[in-house]
Amino acid sequence: MFTLLKKKAPHCPDVAIYLPSLSCADIKLAQNAAQYLKSNYTEEVKLNDLTKLMATNRNRLSRVFKSYYGATVFNWLRELRMQRAAELLCSTDNSIQEIAFSVGYSDSNNFSTAFKRCFQTSPIQFRKQAVVSSRVQ
Repeated sequence: MFTLLKKKAPHCPDVAIYLPSLSCADIKLAQNAAQYLKSNYTEEVKLNDLTKLMATNRNRLSRVFKSYYGATVFNWLRELRMQRAAELLCSTDNSIQEIAFSVGYSDSNNFSTAFKRCFQTSPIQFRKQAVVSSRVQ
């Protein structure tokens, strides 16, 4: 079986790691779970609900997803949310709280903490840097 190995790039949840240990059914499971997360990242996602939707169990979904994407379901979801938040910070004047809610966080403090862990800067500083960068170009 031919396999393609790609390193998962930071902040790029679409990049997958293909491993020979994954069957076609496993790959489809990981892709379907990711598609569900992309469509529902603004909502609260529970692993038990996701496993029911995918007609599998927690252990299989967690193992397959991590093998395919190189990240746990929730780390991948967090990266997806952070990507979208970064886009919104650069392209809208929405408040931090509005952006937090729009990417699935019910608490703007938790959002800001997660954002800072991901980008090593606060959402406010990120927005300021984006404005400065756009003026320079």
